[in-house]
Amino acid sequence: MTKIDESAIRDRYEKAGQDHVLKYLPKLSEKERNDLLAQLQEIPVGKLDGFLKKALEDQGNISSSENISPFSKTVGRVTDKEAVAEAHSKGISAIGKGEVAALVLAGGQGTRLGFSGPKGRYNIGLPSNRTLFQLISERILKLRKLAASGGGDEIAR
Repeated sequence: MTKIDESAIRDRYEKAGQDHVLKYLPKLSEKERNDLLAQLQEIPVGKLDGFLKKALEDQGNISSSENISPFSKTVGRVTDKEAVAEAHSKGISAIGKGEVAALVLAGGQGTRLGFSGPKGRYNIGLPSNRTLFQLISERILKLRKLAASGGGDEIAR
């Protein structure tokens, strides 16, 4: 295992004004400390300020017609089969063109499971050893491939 240079990490985070993330480092066990330092080592903390400035700049460049607003139509079950088929077709087409994003919200750390990472990475005992995040990601990729290849009819409604 590669030795982690804590002082170099501390210097990087102090220069970036993010040294508050190290506040509880002394209270962690050696394993927890090494895990956190390994994660912090991979983060390009020096670029965070630039990312924020660019995001704020981009936000200021959005025209009023591009602003995101809440969905304004009624949400509910549609019984019109033609409308359902049309919506399904439009959805599959948008997925195939890469116009749809997926967001997986995780419910926090798996500490009650005795796991030090996000619950979505916990091994739930599948023969494949896949995590929930991996399963969800693979399903999304499969859907994208099917939709892009015109296999929308294969996708259940």
